[in-house]
Amino acid sequence: MSKIQSFMKGMAAIALLSGIMSSCSSKLIGPKISVNHDIKTIQEGDNITLSATGTKGAYYKWAGPNGQASKDSTSNSWSINMIGDASQYSGQYKVTEYSLKGGKIDKQATDTITINVKPLPLCTKVSDTRFAFKNAGKYKLTIKDVDIRTTTLTSYSLCLEGDNCISLTPNSGGKCFNRPSESNSFEINCSGNCPFAIVMTELHGPGGETLALDNSEDIANNTLTFDNGKGLKVKVKVEKAR
Repeated sequence: MSKIQSFMKGMAAIALLSGIMSSCSSKLIGPKISVNHDIKTIQEGDNITLSATGTKGAYYKWAGPNGQASKDSTSNSWSINMIGDASQYSGQYKVTEYSLKGGKIDKQATDTITINVKPLPLCTKVSDTRFAFKNAGKYKLTIKDVDIRTTTLTSYSLCLEGDNCISLTPNSGGKCFNRPSESNSFEINCSGNCPFAIVMTELHGPGGETLALDNSEDIANNTLTFDNGKGLKVKVKVEKAR
C-alpha cells in the first residue's frame, strides 16, 4: 500500500511540475524593438529594418504612423523604405507580440519606438544672398517668420531669378511676390536651376537691397533664413508641392 501511495504521490508531483513548466513556457517575455540604423540620423530615402526580440515561437504584427502597417502579420522584423515625404514616416512605431490558442490570440504584449525622419535638403546656397533648388520640381515657399526692428521698412519681396521657374499660385507673370500685400505662401514649378532671394524696400534711403543669407543652420530642415543685419530677418520654409 505504501508503494502505491508513493507512486501516486510521485505521479502527482510530476503532473504538477509539468503544469508549472507548461504555464511558464506559455508566458510572453514581451518584445523589445531595435533598429539597424542610428535612430538620430534617419532621413528621407533611408531603408531601415525594425526587429523585435521576445518569446520563442511567438508571432508579431507591426504598425507605424499615418496608417502604415507591415504586410506580414507574423514576422519579428519589418523593413521600411522611406521614399517620399519624410513627415509620413515620422512618429511612433509599435510591435505587438502574441501567442495563439485554439486559433485565437491567447496572450499579447507590446513595445513602441518613436522615430523622427529628417527631410532631404531641397536647396543649396549659391551665393551670399541666394538659395537655389537642387532639383527640378514643384515647390511651395512659405514665409514662416519675420523679425522687423526698424520703422523705415514698408515691404519686402521674395524674388525668383532666371527663366526656369514659373509661378503656379498665385498665377503671376512676374518673378517677385510682394509682402505684406500678397499671400505668404507661393507655389512654383521649377524646371532647372532657379535661384531666389529676399529683396527689401525702405521709405528712406536706397531701396531694393537684397538680404544676405544667414548661417543657413536650418538648411537641412528646409528652413532658410535671410538677414540684412539692420533689423530685418525673414525665414522661408521650403516644401515639395503636393
